[in-house]
Amino acid sequence: MYKHFVEFQGMPNRVDKQRVRVTLNCRGVVLLNGKAFEAMRSPAAVTLLFDEVNKIIPLKPTEVSRKNAFAVKAKDKWNNRTVHASPFCKHFNIKIERTILFNEVDIDNEGLMKLELTKTTSIGRGRW
Repeated sequence: MYKHFVEFQGMPNRVDKQRVRVTLNCRGVVLLNGKAFEAMRSPAAVTLLFDEVNKIIPLKPTEVSRKNAFAVKAKDKWNNRTVHASPFCKHFNIKIERTILFNEVDIDNEGLMKLELTKTTSIGRGRW
């Protein structure tokens, strides 16, 4: 009888500072909570990669001196960090209408963080 239901994969609005949390907003700003920043080995900068086939954005810790390095900037007193990735998003035509939360964030032993655009939940204000 109910064939068209889709189960919501998101979670309630709550902030668990012990869990990795990464968002991307419509202005191309990636927000890392303190746990995510620490799991990446607290880099001063990252390079941004893109897997167009699987819609994955890897953030790779790098030297600030590299030409294509994006600075990881302190945001607030809670150890949140931002990466201003607007040029990257524009280049790869990544359009975000509302802030998205990455549901599964994979960080390897070298600090490479993989963000899957297919596994997100819209959490920001915007058009419904």
